[in-house]
Amino acid sequence: MTVKPQAVVGVKGTFTNQATGDIINDGEIHFFNDFTNNGLFSYTTNTTTGYVVFSGNTGSVQNIIGNSPSFFYDVLFQKSNTGPAFHLSNETTYAGTVNLFDGVVWVDEQAGGSFIFLEGGQHINTSDNSHIQGTVTKEGNQAFTYPIGDAGFYRMASISAPASQAHSYTGEYVFSNSNDLYPH
Repeated sequence: MTVKPQAVVGVKGTFTNQATGDIINDGEIHFFNDFTNNGLFSYTTNTTTGYVVFSGNTGSVQNIIGNSPSFFYDVLFQKSNTGPAFHLSNETTYAGTVNLFDGVVWVDEQAGGSFIFLEGGQHINTSDNSHIQGTVTKEGNQAFTYPIGDAGFYRMASISAPASQAHSYTGEYVFSNSNDLYPH
């Protein structure tokens, strides 16, 4: 399935891309329920038009899961929830803008979740109410501010521009008393 530029698709029920499925999103897709990717989910290389909206309409956490990596260009996370609004247990990469408008994204690494910003990837609207809980990886040689937090607190961390395009750095904020490991 190919979503062409300027086309808009909405998925009200649970979305599952089977292992044999190939989805190229160069338009706009809205997911209102759980997202499962076991096939190819990507955008056309060298384009900047793929846009995905996760805005769950259920009272529970919206799951972003699957056995195959998901490649996104621009993404909007928008779901009010007490605690994490999104449970990410899929390998995901982001090349454009991640709009953390509303809702915490919990990266469940033990279940296979990862949140990777590619060269040129950025985030906006990050706050106490909307950030990434768990590890975030940044690839490339641009300076970057991580959209990380924990326990309802956004606590950004920044890196300067790495020397090489091939470099990759991971950051995570953990809300805990440091005195337990490093006595004050």
